[in-house]
Amino acid sequence: MASYVSTVTDWEGFPLAIRACPLNADDPIWSSNPHLAFLEHQLAEVKDNGLPEKDYNDRLADFDHEVHQAFESGSGGQVIVVETFGGKRTYYACTESVDAATEILNGIVNKFPQHRLSPGTNADHSWKFYLQYRERFEW
Repeated sequence: MASYVSTVTDWEGFPLAIRACPLNADDPIWSSNPHLAFLEHQLAEVKDNGLPEKDYNDRLADFDHEVHQAFESGSGGQVIVVETFGGKRTYYACTESVDAATEILNGIVNKFPQHRLSPGTNADHSWKFYLQYRERFEW
């Protein structure tokens, strides 16, 4: 699994937790994985500030690992940013193709029907998304 840095910042008066893979513009991952995939997870147990309850968050560790593994195994892609805000956790990943992303996302949604998950893709936008995110938030 790739290495990540974590930070918590304030956004619109609420905490925004960010876990991001520190990458540079010349990282080879961008040329082989230009497509953006995202998976929004509506968290079931949250505090008033929108962050997950600690015990619930701890129970999500296996799910979190599965999401990362789904992108890293076989496709060559990887999760680049995980954001937790407003009762939701969103995984953003770079992938080799929209078809590959759709297959991975559908696999996760089907494997975890107990979670409220919303998948999506955006062709050719992984680096653009990452750059804009990195400019807005420091890590």
